[in-house]
Amino acid sequence: MAIVIIAGVSFGAEAGFLVGAVTGFVSNIFFGQGPWTPWQMFCFGIIGSLAGILSQEGLLPKTKLSLCIFGGLATFFIYGGIINVGSLLMFTSSFSWKALLAT
Repeated sequence: MAIVIIAGVSFGAEAGFLVGAVTGFVSNIFFGQGPWTPWQMFCFGIIGSLAGILSQEGLLPKTKLSLCIFGGLATFFIYGGIINVGSLLMFTSSFSWKALLAT
């Protein structure tokens, strides 16, 4: 996630998205492809893009502390939130709030 965020901050939102999407695909070449791969690619891309947008607007300072906090929050809420819904849709037959909470 750090590489994706640094790419977004350094090179902009488009590069951040592309680095994120490619990172998700390439890492799964080593760790195993599956139905979760597009979800991971999307999540990494969104976080890289968001880092680029926030940095360009001056809302994400280029300090070690702010980037670490952004990385932790983005990973927990954006990546975790999207991947949990994706996992629920991939591995259960129907959507329910109880199942989402358990996921």
